[in-house]
Amino acid sequence: MKLNIFLMGLAALAVASCEDGPGIVQPSVEPQLPEFTDADVQVALSQGLNSSAINLQSAMASDAPVAIVDVTSVENLPEGAQLDFAIQISDDASFADYREVSGPVSAGNVAEASAVSFNSALKAIAGNVTVPTQVYYRIPGYVTISKGKYRLGSADKYYGEGQVTVTPVDNPVISSDPSAELASGAIDIQQMTDDGIEIIPLIDVTSISELPEGYKLSYKYVLSGNQDMSDAKAGD
Repeated sequence: MKLNIFLMGLAALAVASCEDGPGIVQPSVEPQLPEFTDADVQVALSQGLNSSAINLQSAMASDAPVAIVDVTSVENLPEGAQLDFAIQISDDASFADYREVSGPVSAGNVAEASAVSFNSALKAIAGNVTVPTQVYYRIPGYVTISKGKYRLGSADKYYGEGQVTVTPVDNPVISSDPSAELASGAIDIQQMTDDGIEIIPLIDVTSISELPEGYKLSYKYVLSGNQDMSDAKAGD
């Protein structure tokens, strides 16, 4: 039976600080921290959110984080506690599916998110978009103390919400050819490296535009014993 092999090249973004939407455990709500409540924290939306436009491409080019909020006032913060904010984005107002990007508060009292993580979150909810895309956002707040990380206020307390148009990071341009083994129609799955790791040559990358920091290049393959791919199996 002829084996059909299909390959897809993907430029994947690192997502270490980007949490999935429903199904991912969120920090628990602590109704009343000692002498400290959500009312003790006042913030102002960042310039980007105020103008309803965030340009991730510009942020990436200048190696800058994305400002979420400015912390304008804090009272009664417990000793040793750390404020954190995040931005949740979704392609629909119900937030049935969303991604949360962490925004730790810097020394300058600005909650800032990684442009790489923000871009990854955008493409997770909106697909591999390459043009400015409007999404819904909302901003939860957290406080970290020795006992753990707690949500500021109730589960529906947000320090800002609305819509924002996000310009994604440009996709890299990649050219590749099937490996010599794949082109010959015969693959030896018993090839081993010096470390005893099995390798299967599938793709030769012939050229690639410069990858922004935080990008990594990976491929997926799809195998099937049938031309209609009815029993296809995917792997990395």
